[in-house]
Parts: sequence; C-alpha cells; structure tokens
Amino acid sequence: MKKNIKVSGILFLVAVIIILPQLAQHALILGPDALFHFNRFFDTEQQIAHGNLQYFITTYGFSQSGRIVNALYGPYIAYFNGFLLYILKSWFWYQIISSIFVCFISGVSMYYLLIRNKINYYYALFIAVLYMLTYGVTAWITTQQFIAWGAMLVPLGLAVATRLISAPQKPINVVEMSLVTTLFIQTHVLSSLILIFIYIIFFVISLFRVTDKYKLWRSLVVAIGITSLLTSNIWVILLAAYHGNHLMSPFLNLFPLKFGVINFPTDNKLLYPFAIIFILQIGTLFFKITNVSFLNRVVTILGAVLIICTLPILPWNYLFTHLPFISILQFPFRFFPFAEALLLLGFGLTLNNLTLAKPVNNIRKFQ
Repeated sequence: MKKNIKVSGILFLVAVIIILPQLAQHALILGPDALFHFNRFFDTEQQIAHGNLQYFITTYGFSQSGRIVNALYGPYIAYFNGFLLYILKSWFWYQIISSIFVCFISGVSMYYLLIRNKINYYYALFIAVLYMLTYGVTAWITTQQFIAWGAMLVPLGLAVATRLISAPQKPINVVEMSLVTTLFIQTHVLSSLILIFIYIIFFVISLFRVTDKYKLWRSLVVAIGITSLLTSNIWVILLAAYHGNHLMSPFLNLFPLKFGVINFPTDNKLLYPFAIIFILQIGTLFFKITNVSFLNRVVTILGAVLIICTLPILPWNYLFTHLPFISILQFPFRFFPFAEALLLLGFGLTLNNLTLAKPVNNIRKFQ
C-alpha cells in the first residue's frame, strides 16, 4: 500500500511537471479539436449550471443548434468534463486540471499493466513515466485530441488482453474485462474498436494455450453480456438515432497519407528517444539478443505491426477510397497509442529478462 501511494505521488508530480510550461505562461492552448470538444463540454456545464439536463440535444453549445453530439460521443465523460468546468469556472484551469488528470491516469494505468506482468518496480515506474510523455497522451495538452482520453485507458485494456496469455488457469476475469471494456466504450468508441480487435488476437492465441476452453468461452460470453448491458446507453441510442433519421456522417479523411499518419522524423508524433527504444525492442526479437518470452514476442510483433500501420507505408488513400468501412478509422495514427503501450510493455519485459539473466551469466563464468 505504501509503495502504491509513493508511486501515485511520483506520477502525479510528473504530470504536474509536464504541465508546468503552460502553467508558467498562463496560456490557453487551442488546437484543431478544441472547438468541437469545448463546445460539447460547455453544453454539459451549462446544463449543470441551469439544472436543465438535456441528454440528447445541445441546448447551449454548438450555437444552441440542438445537434445530437454528446449522446453519441461519450455522454458520461462529457458530463464529467462539464462538471469539472462548472467547478473550476475557467477554461484555463479546466485545461490545466484535465491535462494533469489525463497524464496521471495514463501513468497509473501503465504502471498497473507492467506490474500485472511482473515487471520490476523501478522499471515499471520508469516506463510509466515514459508513457506519460508519448504523443498519444500529450495530444490532449497540445491539440485537444480526444485520442488521449483513449490512450489514458489503453494499458488497462492491454492488461485484460495479456491476461489471456499470461494466466492460462484464469485467462478472463469477467469483472475486469467487463468494467475495462465498458470504460473504454463510454470514453472513446473508436479506441474501443481497436481494443476489441486486440482482444480477438489474444483470445485466438489463448484458445491454443488453455486446457479448459469451455470455461474460456463461457467467461467471454458473460463478459460480453455484462458489457452490453453497461454500455446500452451508447448502442441503443445509436440504433434509435440512425433509425428513421438522416444523420451527418463523421468527418471523412480523403487523404489519410497526408493528414493521418506518423511522418517520422518531420513531425513530433514519434520522438527520437521513443524511436530508439522501439527499434531496440524489435531488434531484441529478430536478432535474439536475449531470451524472449512468448508474451514478449506477441506484444512486440503486434506493436511493430501497429507501428507500421501508422507510418506512410501502407496505401491508406486507396484503402479508404475502395473499402469505406475502413475509413471510419479517419486517422491511421489512432493505432499509435496501442503500439506505444505494447512496445513499452515489451521493453519492460526485456529489461526484466536481462536483469534476471545477469546473475546466471555471472555464475557460469566461475564454473
């Protein structure tokens, strides 16, 4: 318990340090997504302030247009942010506190993922701090991209996924899987779709590793049932809104290779320190620098594949044009937070293995 309090204190301090430049300049940062998200949070804040709760339509934000936004885009998280704005009474302080919150929870969730996979305490703390500095997390601070609120929860989702491999006796904790997936869907629907895709990959691998497949399927069905019930406010409203209505489609990115990929090193999405760590981690797998566990292989390969998906290598323009269902992704760099978390987990597993292997090598020298 004392160690967890100490870790939380360190991660909170790091979150504050990350925000210090903005705090010192007392500047409000307005990125390309600020207008959209600040409008919907202003709407919920005004609803709370006037006691006029309107779950479906916007009566204050978006020029009082009555648009259906929050009901289809994380309603509970919108009211959470609106309540935060209502308390703080300032866009500046809202931005500061919400940014600290996103950074802090990102660090805590990453630390949880690493400890769950038996990473050394010091390595776990170090890597958790690294994750707080990744583009996926800091995108909320600099450009108000809600991808950061999904990135904040990515390690929790990966903790559920890796359990499918690392705990063959109980690969699914129904409560954990249900609550984490629900939290994802209630926060950022597009991120939850990527998470479910990752779940499927780990689940298929788990089918070849567990002995009680009936229990595995039963736990999965129960978790799906609970999650469906807890997220009914999302999918029921989606069905109701689209039935008999003509709704404006989400933004269609016609040029994803220009507006939606990681252009390393010309942009700031993938910084050199992280690029070096990721290359080293992938290198340990392919050049067999050290013994690599099965879990490490899986997370590293999957992380590498997702990194490739974010780079201007795949023909995304062609795919978006000819496969419309893929275009819902909008920006291929949405895979990036998952890739970052997976490769940092692999990096932690590699560091752990090197530390554990060192005494063995020393003993052999004296034999």
